[in-house]
Amino acid sequence: MRMQILLTIGLFLFTINISVAETFSGIVQTLHYNADSRYAAEERGLCIKLAAPADTNWKCLYKNKHLYKEINSVLVMSKMLKKPVTIITDSGTWNIYMAEMN
Repeated sequence: MRMQILLTIGLFLFTINISVAETFSGIVQTLHYNADSRYAAEERGLCIKLAAPADTNWKCLYKNKHLYKEINSVLVMSKMLKKPVTIITDSGTWNIYMAEMN
C-alpha cells in the first residue's frame, strides 16, 4: 500500500509543470519588438536583453500579462535612462511578469 501511494505521488509530480521564478538585474541593453505574424497568436510584446555579462537569453513580456503597459514602460525607461532594472521571469521560458527600476 505504501509503495502504491509513493508511486502515485511520483507520477503526479512527474506530470505537473512546476514553474520556478528566476530573477535578473542589469541595464536593458537591447529592446526588441517583432510584428511578425508568426508571433501574433502568442501576444508577444517587448523582448529585452540585459547588459549583464552572463545574460545571453531574450526575456519577453507578453501582452496578456496583467500590467503589460506599466511593465513595458519600466523596461523602456530603464533603457533610455541607463538605469538598472530587476526583472522576474518564469524559469526556462523567460517570460517577464515583474519589473522594478532600481
